[in-house]
Amino acid sequence: MKLKQSTVAAVAALLLTLTTGTAFADICAYEVNGNTLELGATTNINAVSTDNYRVKGILVNNSGVVTNKAGNSLSVSVKNTSAATDSRADGIVLWNDNHGTPTHVDLYGVEKIITAGREARCLDVWDESNATVRGTGNAVISASADADSGESLGIQVIAADDSVIKIDGFSKIEAISKNGYARTMNLWSGHVTVNGVKEITAYGGKQDVDPEYVGQYGLAYAVSACTGPLETGAPYWKNLYVYINGDNTAIKATSEKSNAVGIGSSITNSDDECIIRADGIASVTSTANGDAGSYSYATGLYVIGGELYLNQKNGSPYADITVSAENDADVTGVCGTKSGVVRSKINNLTASAARSYAFGVENIGSNVNIDLKGEIKVNAQDWSYGVFVEENGTTEIIGNGSINVCSSSNSAYGVRAEDCSNVTATIKSMTVKSAADKDGVGVYVDSGAKVTLTGGDGTFTIDAKQIAVVSGDNSKLTLNGCIINAASGPVFTIEAGGKLVLSGDAKIKAADGRYFNDGAKAEDITIADGVLFWFGTDAAAETKAKEFARKYIGGGERTLVKDKDGYWRVGMPKPAPEPVKPVLPEEEKEKLPENVVPAEKIVTVSQDVAVEALSEDFDKECIAADETGKAVIAPEAAAKMLKNAGISSDASAILPMQIVYTSPDTRLENRIIMLSFKVSGIDLIGDVTKKPNQLCVYNALHSKDSGRINTASIFEIAAAEAAPAGDTEVGQFGYISDLSNAADKSFTLQDENGYIVSGDIDLSKNYLLSVFILDNGTFDLDHDTNGAVASAVFVDTSKISGENKPSSGSSVGCSAGFAALAVLTLAFVPTRKKK
Repeated sequence: MKLKQSTVAAVAALLLTLTTGTAFADICAYEVNGNTLELGATTNINAVSTDNYRVKGILVNNSGVVTNKAGNSLSVSVKNTSAATDSRADGIVLWNDNHGTPTHVDLYGVEKIITAGREARCLDVWDESNATVRGTGNAVISASADADSGESLGIQVIAADDSVIKIDGFSKIEAISKNGYARTMNLWSGHVTVNGVKEITAYGGKQDVDPEYVGQYGLAYAVSACTGPLETGAPYWKNLYVYINGDNTAIKATSEKSNAVGIGSSITNSDDECIIRADGIASVTSTANGDAGSYSYATGLYVIGGELYLNQKNGSPYADITVSAENDADVTGVCGTKSGVVRSKINNLTASAARSYAFGVENIGSNVNIDLKGEIKVNAQDWSYGVFVEENGTTEIIGNGSINVCSSSNSAYGVRAEDCSNVTATIKSMTVKSAADKDGVGVYVDSGAKVTLTGGDGTFTIDAKQIAVVSGDNSKLTLNGCIINAASGPVFTIEAGGKLVLSGDAKIKAADGRYFNDGAKAEDITIADGVLFWFGTDAAAETKAKEFARKYIGGGERTLVKDKDGYWRVGMPKPAPEPVKPVLPEEEKEKLPENVVPAEKIVTVSQDVAVEALSEDFDKECIAADETGKAVIAPEAAAKMLKNAGISSDASAILPMQIVYTSPDTRLENRIIMLSFKVSGIDLIGDVTKKPNQLCVYNALHSKDSGRINTASIFEIAAAEAAPAGDTEVGQFGYISDLSNAADKSFTLQDENGYIVSGDIDLSKNYLLSVFILDNGTFDLDHDTNGAVASAVFVDTSKISGENKPSSGSSVGCSAGFAALAVLTLAFVPTRKKK
């Protein structure tokens, strides 16, 4: 029995109810076969069957066309209560058996499309068909299967490659199966666009798996996109393009027996295209609640050879992805396989499994890119992985998110890469917790894989039982800016063929001082300048640091320099502030007293020259070189000088300037000479210093230690001629806030334009630190040469000074060690005799 209504004029109000008990017949409220049907202003379709094969609201076939005018109201409700194996309830179905002009529906003002039965489908589009279905904004598409082993499909499209299907104005699209499987959007081919939907939900029931359809019953797919032939002899439409333009849309898949997938894209032939572009998605939730032994899985985003782009459009939110499972089900937040492509903006990704495996990101030969704003959090009873990549897969994580992985009874990995895969990630922290006797590894790199982790804000932390394992030929791990605090070592295990690179001011601490396994080779380890290591606070720390430097840094000029926090920094000594010609605006220059002269010709010297010139007055170890090779007072020596003057300091807090002198000029005899050094705010101030008048600026005067320690106050030490030779001594400069007060032993701070700085020191700016030294005065290291001054200036950044007046007599013993500096520099040979 078939009921056909080929043409129906506009009807003011039509309530069509079909009820039949005839077995295995198609019951159609409207069947349009090659004709045109225009629905009326208000059309309510309510089709019911008790035991028939199929009951349909609208069936369009063989180039048929169905339309309704803009603003018309349409509701479709189809129900089949039969439990017969082949019974079904369909809302709107499009066919085109003749493959002529495409079948087409263009429907406005749809209030609902609801189907219920053993098999329930709301919108079913086949072959060469086009469809435009516009809801009222709050409209719903709902397919519900309540029979045993029943299936429900909200929207199914198996159309020609160039078919266009547009679904607009529906707040909810859902597929619910009480005891079977549910696919809310089951898409195989064509161009499918869904606009404005707020909720896409799939619920798969508890039916045991039918042997004929293993894996089918109980599964739930919210969005299922797959290309490939359905059955032998059926038309093979190759390409599928899906566009979901959501409105903070929630996507949810729940399976009570089998697999649950939020969004899935797959291809069965390498020549196919299966692409999903979903924007405006607020959340993707996938839950598998199978029985013990069901071995199902829950996946948020699942790509098998296809392409999925989630929230890539400007203005789209960062989606929360949540996957969870009970019993033996595996969970994966994002899964890419078989050369698939995934691009996604994610806020928080949470994967939790009561047992079995849990993955935040699983990549098997695909290309995965994630913009992570929040956290990848993985928690399982058994194996847990934050990011797992193999088979040449490429995974990139950008943003500034975190990775948090925990296994309560087995092993856990933050990032694991194998089989020549590649992982790059920008993150701020990684935490990995495993069972007491199981692996808990931050990063595991094996079999030719490459992993590069970088801190999103310049640094990131790793907290794990074992920080990293690098193993296998051509495997490589690069850590940029990581901060590691390990209870014990080895922090890094580097096995045959593995390579490790540490860079970007990494800060690494092992409580027991073990950083590499016994078999690690120095040639497999690259440590960039700026990386920090901890060797303890006891007397053996320096010995450990030197041995580490010799073994893993390569010796030579690169070494370890102690940091102010007790760490040892890899590299050469920090570049010292260099002398520059004083900068003085005309109005500032006019303030200078008549006997103050800005230095015109300033000379720096190498470490070797300075050591030779000052050998009678400074121990060799007191003269160091900065990264440019220029001589400076060694920070350790400066700290000792301060200690001998009764001031406690640490070498890590000392900022030395380059040792300088001015070329002799008779016009400068007995004049006060102004020397300027270019300094940065970040280097100049310490933990407490903020203002220029708080700076503690000193001049090294003598470093030969006769064993006598001068305990007098730095501000009251006698003049040089009264100080006994052999003391380790310094002199402190007093601060002036106006150039008119420039005097011997004074200093000030100017901006780069030469104006005195009155406010706080800015970390982001550069400054001029200017000192004033009297020719042949107590602060002039070269007092034997008339018309020239020399200095060894440094700043103690750990202290705050009061506004000291230069007239306070803050000076101590002097030295004649610079008398031959000019000669040494010009002739390149020493001229002084040693005692």
